[in-house]
Amino acid sequence: MKKKRIFALASCFILAVGACGCNFGGGNASDTIPDTTLVDYESYKGKQNITLTAWDFPQLEYLDGVGYDTPRNNAIIQDIVAAHFDVLNLTGTHSLYINTAENIQLTKEQIALCNQNGLKSVVFGSNTGLDNENILFTDNYPDFSDCEGFYGFMPWDEPNVANMNKLGLYAEQFNEIYRGTDAIYHVNLLPSYAAPFTSGGYDDYMTTYGEEVLSKVEGEKWMMVDSYPINPDGTLFLNFLYDLIALKTYSIKYDAKSQMSLMSTATGPNLRSPIKEEIYTQAYAALAMGMDGIAWYTYSTPREPHIPDGSAPVKNDGTKTEHYDDLKEVNATLKSFGHAYQCFDWQGVMFHSSKQTSAMNFVKRNTIVNEWVLTAEDTKSLESVDGEGDFIIGVMKDELGNDGFMVTNYSDKKNSASATVEFTFSNMNYLRVYKNGEIEDLPIVDNKITLPLNYGEGALVIPYYKN
Repeated sequence: MKKKRIFALASCFILAVGACGCNFGGGNASDTIPDTTLVDYESYKGKQNITLTAWDFPQLEYLDGVGYDTPRNNAIIQDIVAAHFDVLNLTGTHSLYINTAENIQLTKEQIALCNQNGLKSVVFGSNTGLDNENILFTDNYPDFSDCEGFYGFMPWDEPNVANMNKLGLYAEQFNEIYRGTDAIYHVNLLPSYAAPFTSGGYDDYMTTYGEEVLSKVEGEKWMMVDSYPINPDGTLFLNFLYDLIALKTYSIKYDAKSQMSLMSTATGPNLRSPIKEEIYTQAYAALAMGMDGIAWYTYSTPREPHIPDGSAPVKNDGTKTEHYDDLKEVNATLKSFGHAYQCFDWQGVMFHSSKQTSAMNFVKRNTIVNEWVLTAEDTKSLESVDGEGDFIIGVMKDELGNDGFMVTNYSDKKNSASATVEFTFSNMNYLRVYKNGEIEDLPIVDNKITLPLNYGEGALVIPYYKN
């Protein structure tokens, strides 16, 4: 099996399971099999996690003598932080065009407002003036390097292949200004279903971005795509799994981290806002495909005139809708195990289908990405996987070679079906399960254990052996 890149792993503390002398019960204990040496995943709480980003923000007031630093504005930003977001994209209805010195200064004040509340910011350059020599900015490339809390700059959202050369030139300018900082060069790419806009097909599109743009970025590299899979009839869009695994494929190819923008509001005409289980399903599927970060489109009502105010988690005036608590819960659940998830390196994915056969076969039959479709034989600890329903299993390894599995019920709202995952392990007698915000060590009896998942549920599971 090919060696895969380990993403951003610090040197892990080692924990010998059973060293404390605790007895959890369970079967198959034997002095002939050594205890599994696990990474001390819990020691990483507060040190690493999944990066969660919000697109778009409510309207902020600006008062003479005070600027943006008002009680109302601080409360708006605090609501974003309370929903467990790390980063805010300064995009949407109320974003400023970075085309004047005045707007650049106002944007710096917005960054300061976010930072004082513990939120980082990505500045959006806006896709304006596409025919001009300098397509995004009036004068020089804007410099936000003096702003604490500045996370990165997004010069373009959903570029075409024809725009890649210009984005490569901007990457070089970005390097000059932000060299030696942690600032990230953000470009949100088109999904595969936008292939008509990508010229030579999706492989050409992603490869061109990697070769002409990402290869020039000197700092931490990210590949970012948006894919919005929630259909009005309660089904999931066919291309969604492919978009996820394609993004991961090219991220690995170009030594980059991966972020998928997912759907938390209605994103177009005749669409609807996702229910909580659909938000969970998107997120767990993204993690099963090895995403390092998730961005939610959107946090507040988008700019598009056909999307009614109130369809997003927060209205344009900052008022929370019924979708706010759903998104907050999902983000909190992701954060509850993200520190452990980030100790693993993605290896590939396994599929089990009932109703989602077409979506899974779409991946299996694609020669660009199907090398990542695995079986139990490709793992260290599994003998077999079976079960009922639709589920996907992200296969991962930590730095000590231990298996981890990101298990996701991949049913849809139309069917709302539960899934049952039946694992058969080799020489393992416990399964650590991160599920619904809790951690539990379950016994594996006679090498077998069954993991039930309701619609919208997922779990990070780690098998191990303890005498």
